Amino acid sequence: MARSDDILLTAEELRLGRRKRRIWLVVVLLFVLAIVVTFFGARPASNAIKAWQARRHAERAFAYIDNAQWNEAQKEAIAGYQLQPGEPQALRAVARFLSRVHQPEALDFWKQLQNRQSLTREDRRDEVTIALAGNDLSVAELALNDLLTRKDSPASAADWLLAAQVARQKNETNEARKLAQKVLDDSRADERTQFQAALLTLAIATPENADAASIEAAWARLSKLAEGKTKAALDALVVLAQHALSRPGGTGSVPSNSLVPSPSKKKDDTHHGGQAQVVPPSEELDGIEHLAEKLVQQNPTSLPHRTLLALARLEQHRPAAAIDVYSNIKVAPNTLSPSALVVHAAVLEANGHHDDAMTEAQIPPDKLLPEERDLIQGVTSGE
Repeated sequence: MARSDDILLTAEELRLGRRKRRIWLVVVLLFVLAIVVTFFGARPASNAIKAWQARRHAERAFAYIDNAQWNEAQKEAIAGYQLQPGEPQALRAVARFLSRVHQPEALDFWKQLQNRQSLTREDRRDEVTIALAGNDLSVAELALNDLLTRKDSPASAADWLLAAQVARQKNETNEARKLAQKVLDDSRADERTQFQAALLTLAIATPENADAASIEAAWARLSKLAEGKTKAALDALVVLAQHALSRPGGTGSVPSNSLVPSPSKKKDDTHHGGQAQVVPPSEELDGIEHLAEKLVQQNPTSLPHRTLLALARLEQHRPAAAIDVYSNIKVAPNTLSPSALVVHAAVLEANGHHDDAMTEAQIPPDKLLPEERDLIQGVTSGE
């Protein structure tokens, strides 16, 4: 029924009025719809943006981890996790960072990540490593089994090295030696993996199970690695020097092709089983120190080179000169190999910094070579 006001309007005016009311009705409906969409859609949109930002932080964290820039990696990993704790890449960044700096809390993050998506081969390697560090054999074995049986790619030398380390922790010495040798025989194994396999071979050698051939081969591999310029090569050089310097009385046999020969060696020196004859300790120390000083000059930021120099001076009973090696460089424990960490701890102890030395000396003895265990013993006993 038409309103009384509409009786006086023309048909055109009535049509325009109805059109205006329809427009207003549509505007009101759209406004209400926008409020509803905003209310229910803002949170998912915000979460999507946060997840994207978290992934960006995680990618930056991975890059810093690969370059051993630990402070920057920590900041990026934490930033990503705080933005979106449930984002898989954010979880992976935190877990990987904690694993690489040897923090057992990493296992909790690997578990959280596994509940959200399948772990990659690299994830599993980190999980095995940190589980072994925390002596959690059950977790290490489960992760290792996935590494060795997964179908996306065949197991590599790095995986067999982890298998050897697990076997060693289970006191399966013969199995550990076989697996370590498998790594050393793999032409595709990178230098770091070869270095760790050689150290494992030497570490499990005892008078009861010593295999002279495998031990000699391990020292030969370290000597060959030490000829390079990579970080693994530098670590191998430190181990060779430490072995040479830690023999009873400072003398004894060293691998014949090591990079620390005595300057006084004569051409008629005889060799037995690939080893050189005894040389005077003072001359040997002078030769090693000279080599180390030259290497530090060429590579002033290299901690392995400085470790070699500090070790030589420590064996010369010059503790002040040894600690001076580290005076203009930052030494972060999580950036050092066990061999280098042992030397740094011994230098600190020799200079009266007992508490700092004890903090750095918390390395399981079964993970060290005999000469490294001797240095650790000197620190923990305060001698």
